[in-house]
Amino acid sequence: MIELIILGDPVAQGRPRFNSYTKKAHDPIKSKNYKLFVGQEAKLQHQGPLIDCPIRVEIDVYRKNNKGTSKKEIARREKKLSMPTVKPDIDNYVKGIKDALNGVIWVDDNLVIELEAKKYYSVNPRIEVRIKELKS
Repeated sequence: MIELIILGDPVAQGRPRFNSYTKKAHDPIKSKNYKLFVGQEAKLQHQGPLIDCPIRVEIDVYRKNNKGTSKKEIARREKKLSMPTVKPDIDNYVKGIKDALNGVIWVDDNLVIELEAKKYYSVNPRIEVRIKELKS
């Protein structure tokens, strides 16, 4: 099993932007930069060969607390008693993370056949990714 912990405030994959002149789509700069950051951090944490078999991926997204959140509420969030039900959606975080790990951890994200993702609050924003090969 491969375990990655990427520190920092998670960024959800933004909607693609279109260049009216070239008629091509591109990532918003914030999403693009975050994917590069996640890829670089993953390379530092895992130097093994690229995975080329079916895999299970578990992603835990830890968002930072909003300004003005009470200490009592922060304590509840740290115990996972209060969960984020606000935007961005969990699948938008997952899209960016899976794209970032293409060619870094696995050959292509079409190898992901099982996926579990959770979203939490934390005073230490980060993402945690666990990857398990599912050999037949």
